[in-house]
Amino acid sequence: MIDSPALPIAADHAGRRVADFLALCKPRVVAMVLVTTAVGYYLGGTAAPIDYARFLSTLVGTALAAGGTLALNQ
Repeated sequence: MIDSPALPIAADHAGRRVADFLALCKPRVVAMVLVTTAVGYYLGGTAAPIDYARFLSTLVGTALAAGGTLALNQ
């Protein structure tokens, strides 16, 4: 059997591509934006218990918007 060097190279290329996309979205900046959003959601909320589904969807939407904005800023 002949070992095919294409598989490790393709896997390495895909891993680098994911790492590049992750670096493009700047996850540390997005994390800071999400902390600010969470605090604002908590402080702006009413006295009722937190609606966790709405809270989670707010964080996901904010993360996607911030990541996209940071990628476009490059």
